Amino acid sequence: MRARTALLVLTVAAFFPRFGTAQVFNLPEAPPQVTAEHALWQVQGEPVFYAGDFYYPTGPTRYFDPNVMVRAGMYQGVPFYVDGTEAPYSVVYVPIGSNVMRPYERVREGVVAGTVGSRTPSFPVTPGPDQTTTLPPVVIPETARAAVAQAAAPVGAAPTASDVTGTSGVLALPGRIDSIPPPRTNGGIWIEYKGERWYSAGAAITVSPDRFTPVGDYHGFPVFRDNSGDPDVIYVATVAGGLAAPFKKR
Repeated sequence: MRARTALLVLTVAAFFPRFGTAQVFNLPEAPPQVTAEHALWQVQGEPVFYAGDFYYPTGPTRYFDPNVMVRAGMYQGVPFYVDGTEAPYSVVYVPIGSNVMRPYERVREGVVAGTVGSRTPSFPVTPGPDQTTTLPPVVIPETARAAVAQAAAPVGAAPTASDVTGTSGVLALPGRIDSIPPPRTNGGIWIEYKGERWYSAGAAITVSPDRFTPVGDYHGFPVFRDNSGDPDVIYVATVAGGLAAPFKKR
């Protein structure tokens, strides 16, 4: 009798299973335990290399938000994060202590030239292939133009307005390009590979299997050497199956 009862119960359970309702929870990201507060590269304002591009420090800082920030990778032993509400591959955040995050921004050039992402970029936007850049003229007051003309005129010569401006009052002094933000070191862009520093050595080039040989890996990106080139130069892939940037050991 007991055997029949047990068999009946199993039969009912097999034909009438009870389905549960699955629930998915989006757990908040854990706060960073390791920070770059005293890291030399962070203090000196050096860029972070991520997903084939360099990201440069900008501002202002912000506090760690566990509901939107997701860990994206590691740079020299320090985790960095992205904001899930922002455009991908535009800004990464590096913890610098007390749940404060320092933003590092990608320059809008190359494949993202002419775009601004999900927020106003901190650096000038490089025009795309179908765009042209027209800089607005710098107009200065008459008194200021006279002062500039006086300083620019040769000794003993009387300056004229045409020395420094055109007929529209536009400043006509030699142009100058400034670094934004201003440089803090003169070492240039570099990466740390196999315990040594390798410095940027030019523009990226196309990698061909008959010319280049894979020799390692840099944070998930293949590293190559030119079979007939300088042995102190490596090439780090910036686009899968495409370009690689040269870096030279000093």
